Amino acid sequence: LQIHVNAKRFLSLELDEVGAIEYSITPLNSDATITYEPYLDAGITNEDSNWDDKFWNITNVTSKNNQAFIEAHTMKTNFHTCTFMESCLFIDNKKVDLPSEKNHSETKISFKYTSDIQQNQTFTIHKFGGYTVDRNHDKSNLVSAAVSVLEKAISFGFNDLLELQKQAWVNIWNMSDITIDGDVKAQQGIRFNIF
Repeated sequence: LQIHVNAKRFLSLELDEVGAIEYSITPLNSDATITYEPYLDAGITNEDSNWDDKFWNITNVTSKNNQAFIEAHTMKTNFHTCTFMESCLFIDNKKVDLPSEKNHSETKISFKYTSDIQQNQTFTIHKFGGYTVDRNHDKSNLVSAAVSVLEKAISFGFNDLLELQKQAWVNIWNMSDITIDGDVKAQQGIRFNIF
């Protein structure tokens, strides 16, 4: 099976609590069954400490429709967070509603979406995810704040958010670019540092 994969991702400057990912898969030489499994996993350990200490104390793992939420707080500083995600699926740029198989544990949640895709059809997922934190929201309302953020992200959609991202970076470069003529490596270096 030969496939074409296209991936895009960015951290939104318009909605600063959101990251967006787009994966598109096109089978090139035959039909294929394709599965996407977007997930949240809060079962991380602090690699900088001894004994692989847990970084988070996970207090709640929930989901509603295509949305998932993991509430947690840091072990030492009691910093409260809600990690969130929602996904949208498309076949040849037409939104489709597919049933999901939900997998849920004490530290992780995922949704599995499977579809039979014809040769040269494109199956795309848009995943919006991010964090709401008690620095910006009341710690008892982090899930509802995440729902609001997801509603905004979904209402923009991946492509419009990407266009807003491009324009935001045009504005940043117009304000802060430094041009070095005749030295490509220096030009790349200064732009990397500005970025």
